[in-house]
Amino acid sequence: MKIIFSYTKDNSIIIRRCLSPSGEVTIPAFIDKKPVTELAPYAFSRSELVMYENAFIFDTGDLSIEECSPEAKERLDKAEEVICERLVSISLPRTLLKVGRYCFYGCEKLCSVSMYSTTIDLGFGMFTGCTGVRNLDMTVTEGVRSSLNDVLVNIRFPLKLTYREADPGDTSGDSESPLYATEKVAPSDLSGDLLPECNNIGIGGIESFEQSEKESGFGSQAPGEKAPVKYRLIFPEYYENSKENTPARITVRDMQGSGYMYRNCFANTMFQIKRYDSLFSYAEALEPEETVCELALCRLETPCDLSEEARKKYVSYLRFHAKKFTELLIRHYEAGEISMNKLKELASMDFVTEDYSSKMTEAALDLKNPEVISVLMDLRHERFGSGDSASEKERPPRKRRFSL
Repeated sequence: MKIIFSYTKDNSIIIRRCLSPSGEVTIPAFIDKKPVTELAPYAFSRSELVMYENAFIFDTGDLSIEECSPEAKERLDKAEEVICERLVSISLPRTLLKVGRYCFYGCEKLCSVSMYSTTIDLGFGMFTGCTGVRNLDMTVTEGVRSSLNDVLVNIRFPLKLTYREADPGDTSGDSESPLYATEKVAPSDLSGDLLPECNNIGIGGIESFEQSEKESGFGSQAPGEKAPVKYRLIFPEYYENSKENTPARITVRDMQGSGYMYRNCFANTMFQIKRYDSLFSYAEALEPEETVCELALCRLETPCDLSEEARKKYVSYLRFHAKKFTELLIRHYEAGEISMNKLKELASMDFVTEDYSSKMTEAALDLKNPEVISVLMDLRHERFGSGDSASEKERPPRKRRFSL
């Protein structure tokens, strides 16, 4: 991948353009030992490649840097393609503070975005035309201003959020630095009342970033393991419906779908998981079966801060949707979102009766996943026995429900 960039007055990097034949892009945290803090407007759009003043070209392959001269631009036009045409996933670094307007305009194939909540300056229309975004991986720094709400509102389509909680030790540094300081935010409870103010842990100073660079290699984003997943959540689709009352010329705006309510589970930019759980009845009434099952299952897979009352609501819905529940379990396992131990735990929950277990096994047979089929059959045998008890012998033979 080749990156056209410029140096800013505060000794950081602004990315003007990315060119690559690949569909999966990771923006480096550092270029020329300077932090990447901004994506320029239309950086990934279909607009034509132009000349920029005081611009340079960074090659992520050999880490070379050259001036963006007319001759170099001509070589780029012939050798590389603008990433927008095939951009599938984008990973933004922790150093990034600003995203320009219409940065991903028209990236129709973009389906996955990974970023940090400390990228707080989001340009207008950031995801305009990005109709395929379905996965958001956000690492959130608790206690400081977060951009999570802004990003969610800009994506009105069904979205799966992987919410990671940043390790405060990884974000320590010179919080008073004008480049990396973030606004102090006080969290609130479900009612919206402010709680005692949190400490401002910032997103790290230049020294901490340079240290990460030295450990990970020149010009690349620190590869280390991602922050642990705290929640995996589903945000349903929503859309706006406007009606004009003529001749009074009064326009009434109406939001359709439960997705808009779910995207407003925030107070002072802080995400409120209790408010999220309290909206399940709206999703149950307004959303299709698969969306509601996915929402309930994701919440049970990551039950952090899950109250017993909310858990009962999720379990109550899944009790009557064995087939869809099994399909989603297998899908999450195959995608690496849950481990086999977690799958066994969910398949052994209290609402899984013998009949429910049979329906789960049938659904797994339809999906032809031998590993999961074997696990479900073993769990059924362990919980409900082989049927050799005296009471079972007295029963008439049951019709064969499935075969391997």
